[in-house]
Amino acid sequence: MSPIERLVAFFGGQTKTATALGVSQAAVSHWVSGAHSMSAAKAFLAEDLTKGAVTARELASPTLNETIRPTDIVRQTGNPPVQTSSTAQASA
Repeated sequence: MSPIERLVAFFGGQTKTATALGVSQAAVSHWVSGAHSMSAAKAFLAEDLTKGAVTARELASPTLNETIRPTDIVRQTGNPPVQTSSTAQASA
């Protein structure tokens, strides 16, 4: 079962999933079929609503590679994010 299918099962159907996430049932259907990817914002909301039963990383991994929140790193590892040299140079 895919992460989005697990999410739909968690909420009890596509319509209930759509209501919980504030999207249309059609949007959920597109996620299930793979026609569209879930946005990072909706993936984080889904993780919060499911209390981590389905994670944002699972739901939107291509999108999340560019949108990881520092607080998520701390929550998952217990350690603050480490700046790489390119990140440190960019913020200097």
